[in-house]
Amino acid sequence: MAEPIDIKPIDDVSAEKALLKRIEVYSMGEAKAPVEAEGFGHIYRIGNRNLRNALKYCEDFSLWAYLEGNLTEDSQDKLKLIEAWMAETADRYEQDTSGVGNRAWRVFDDLIAQGGAASPSEYEQFGYETQQAMRPQLKLLEDANLIESAIDESDKRRRTIVVTSRGWIVNYKRSGFEVS
Repeated sequence: MAEPIDIKPIDDVSAEKALLKRIEVYSMGEAKAPVEAEGFGHIYRIGNRNLRNALKYCEDFSLWAYLEGNLTEDSQDKLKLIEAWMAETADRYEQDTSGVGNRAWRVFDDLIAQGGAASPSEYEQFGYETQQAMRPQLKLLEDANLIESAIDESDKRRRTIVVTSRGWIVNYKRSGFEVS
C-alpha cells in the first residue's frame, strides 16, 4: 500500500454537508440521527477539524445518549446535549492532567497556537535554550495523553509533536469552552 497523504481539513461548511450526505445515504426510514450537522460541526471544530476524530466522538456521544436514554428529536435539544456531553468529557479529560505543571502548560498553549504540531528542534520558539531542556515538559504532556510524537516517515531522524484529540478537548475546556 502507498504511504498516506497528509491533506488539509475540509472547511466547516463542507464537513457539515458531508455529514448530512452520510445521514441521507445511510438513513433507515424515519429514524433520526442523534448527531445532526450543527452538532457535528461543533465537535469537528473542537477537535481541530479532524474528520476521523469528529466521527469517533459523534459515535461516543450517540452511544452515551442511547444508554442514558437521552435521545431527542428536537435539533436544538440535540445540540445542547452534545455541548453538555462535550463539556463533561472535557472536564473528565482535564482531571487526568494533574501532573502537568505551569511550564508544560505553556508549551502546550504555544503548541496549540502553532496549529497543534511542531518539531522538538523548534525548542527556541517555546522559550527553551536547548531541546533537552524542553524534553521534561513534553514528557509530562505525553504522559497526560495531550500530545504524541511521531517519527517523520521521509526523515527517520526528525520527530514531530502533535496535539492528540484528547489534547484538543482539554484545550476546549481550558479556553473557557470557546470554539475557534
